[in-house]
Amino acid sequence: MRVPLGKKMMTNSHNVDKMNLAQRWILIRTSLLALLLAFSGACHRDTPPAQTTWMCMGTFCSVSVPRKDQANLDACVARAQAIMQDINDRVTVYTNTSEIAALNRSAGHTPVPVSDITRELLHLSKEYACATDGAFDVTVGPLVRAWGFNTGTPPPAVLEEKSIADALAQIGQRFIVVDEETAFLTQASTEVDLGGIAKGYAVDRCYDELVNTIPGSIMVNIGGNLRCGGNARPGKPWTVGVRHPLQRDALLGTLTMTDGMAIATSGNYERFVTIGGERYAHIIDPRTGHPVQGMAGVTVLCRSATRADALSTALFVLGIEASKPVLAAYPDVEVLFVPDTEPMQIFVTPGFAKAFHPLDSYASAVTIMKR
Repeated sequence: MRVPLGKKMMTNSHNVDKMNLAQRWILIRTSLLALLLAFSGACHRDTPPAQTTWMCMGTFCSVSVPRKDQANLDACVARAQAIMQDINDRVTVYTNTSEIAALNRSAGHTPVPVSDITRELLHLSKEYACATDGAFDVTVGPLVRAWGFNTGTPPPAVLEEKSIADALAQIGQRFIVVDEETAFLTQASTEVDLGGIAKGYAVDRCYDELVNTIPGSIMVNIGGNLRCGGNARPGKPWTVGVRHPLQRDALLGTLTMTDGMAIATSGNYERFVTIGGERYAHIIDPRTGHPVQGMAGVTVLCRSATRADALSTALFVLGIEASKPVLAAYPDVEVLFVPDTEPMQIFVTPGFAKAFHPLDSYASAVTIMKR
């Protein structure tokens, strides 16, 4: 697939010219995937939306508008970049100047002042941890590193239960205390990483700002966390792709996105470690301490990118049957599950089925599940 002529590539504080070859390839490949997602439902005679792409929050970001609204694109991008960078600066764990870095440094000692943004993200994280019986947990970092992810070193053998128990003792939303001005981690060995929710939250903040201040339709995308407003073309809603969990840069089908809808996907297609000849995906069950097995991909569709981001991970951990109480608690959430089995099976909730258009090769694999 070729990048369309005239496609604009931008960065924020990271200049593309200073990136190493691996970083450049990630930017190019993920930007191509973004185009595939955004325009997968367009016929060849349609003019694709105008789009600007840049890097922030450790991944690619983009804003797309219909060609008729192209005059608004630069203003949309400027506002979105400012919002994303502000959130990133507050919650990233990759600098020592963020509020989350200060929170982690002060764990077990003193509360630290935090902004409304960080406070809201911590409250939301605790909400989704409770709603999913701990399947979503922003303190899971020690377990993730123990299995060799996020700067950790893969162990030479599968972790012993004592090592897992030691890591489990350090995690849990019960150790996060948030009041009107400060946040505090009550246990010294606990740490917070908001990477599983902050991108969706940033999408929502950008979306709300843009639809309320700049006329026209919009799509905001951070690393595959998407939210769409209006239509991609007159009379034609945004159509985005549902990524294939086992084949890089391939799709299972497309979704028709009505005004305000958001999607997020969690899958085992990219990050894994091999231990003892067996592959382990990067999504760790915070309740057991083990990498999740049996699920290949989960895509969540709802009217909140924050919720979609958090629940795509949680439902991946829970699996189909154990996810049903969560779906009952959030009736606005629709979901697609792909178990890690052969031949491929695709399970979708009724609401997801109404918007989902599988490729012909996968149509027979789709089952509509009861909520």
